[in-house]
Amino acid sequence: MRLESQDLEGFAHEGMLTAAQRLGPNLAPAVKDGIERLRARQAETPQASSINKMAGVGQRPAKIIVCGHSLGAGVASLLASEWREHGLGTGMDEAVPITCFAFACPQVLSRDLAQSMDDFCYSVVLGDDAVPRLSLATACDLRESVILLSSDDQQQATDHDLVAAQARSLLPDNIQRLYPPGQLYYLRATVEGPDNHAYLLESSDIEELIISSDMLASHMPHRYLAAVSNVEEADTAGECSVHL
Repeated sequence: MRLESQDLEGFAHEGMLTAAQRLGPNLAPAVKDGIERLRARQAETPQASSINKMAGVGQRPAKIIVCGHSLGAGVASLLASEWREHGLGTGMDEAVPITCFAFACPQVLSRDLAQSMDDFCYSVVLGDDAVPRLSLATACDLRESVILLSSDDQQQATDHDLVAAQARSLLPDNIQRLYPPGQLYYLRATVEGPDNHAYLLESSDIEELIISSDMLASHMPHRYLAAVSNVEEADTAGECSVHL
């Protein structure tokens, strides 16, 4: 589905964009109410505010965090983008910072639109999870790669990169290549379990499916929870790092 956002034009997953646009008006009043109640509670405790200021700790400003897993991550990211660009539509008198955490997010936006969300959206990919790599485009790539590798033509390339390039060149013009939104972080799953490091990915790093025995199991929510918890514990202990 064609989409214009932040002076950019591209494509979005039609089903998830439609879901985000329908959810937004229903959720916005509850979000506004929560923010107003938070501000009212802070205003009722001036003594605590004074103590915080003396200690160098100011009141935490209101902010909105939107998160989801899998299909929910795709809808959450598009909803966050809608609210960032157009506001909550509830007459709030000031902008409230919005951040999105998308776990196992499907491919929902074309490259430029996905990268335009780098400053507020963080997509997390665990191991060989198929969902962040799966789209009509990558499915077509896989099909063409299998055909190329099984061809009797001895001139066909067998090198991985060459086969991938050949397969992508055969993608029909009417099929758009989409990506998960925002900054992409990869958590590596090992035989012993998730490690302590997060790896910053480029969008090109998830342009193809990885066929493995763990491509479906690594998509499960409890696997993501364990991996994120492991990184959080390592970060608290000063043992976590982000590899660029």
